[in-house]
Amino acid sequence: MKDLILLTLSPWLLAIHPASVEALTSRTVAQTDHVIAQAGRTYIGLRYRDLPRGLTSLGGWMLTPQRGTEYGVSVVQRGNQRMLWLERLIDRDAQGRASWEVRDVLLLPAIPQNFDLAQGWCELNRRADARIVAIARYQNSEYSTQIRRAWRANWQRERFEEMPTRGIRCQNPGFGV
Repeated sequence: MKDLILLTLSPWLLAIHPASVEALTSRTVAQTDHVIAQAGRTYIGLRYRDLPRGLTSLGGWMLTPQRGTEYGVSVVQRGNQRMLWLERLIDRDAQGRASWEVRDVLLLPAIPQNFDLAQGWCELNRRADARIVAIARYQNSEYSTQIRRAWRANWQRERFEEMPTRGIRCQNPGFGV
């Protein structure tokens, strides 16, 4: 019985094998991840000039135009959930204000203490690539080289793709200030 986990469900006692608990936990986590991912997908296809109510812009940057199409990446927050939006420029009004269409949404994982979201300032094998976004450990140096996770905006497929962290370094814009 030492391999069983005992749960008290008054007035009964329930014995569950650890493998069952692990499978149940994995399934619950997967289902939760699926629900969160579905919530992010609701923004795909959204066309906007001003963000909808309840969303906050935390900044963004433009990507190099491709075949006459302009793309940008925005960091958007709803409640405690931060997201990256890969957006395609639709048009500009008479005042030059942009209208965007959301092409993909990346729900960012929780960022550990001493790490930050490095955006628009990353390099792959010492070549600048504004399409890379990474979770990087803060370092008191010009570049952060301890990268936990990284993604790249793929404008041909109009989506974010997770990528290996090897060879990535991200500039620390606050270094030396």
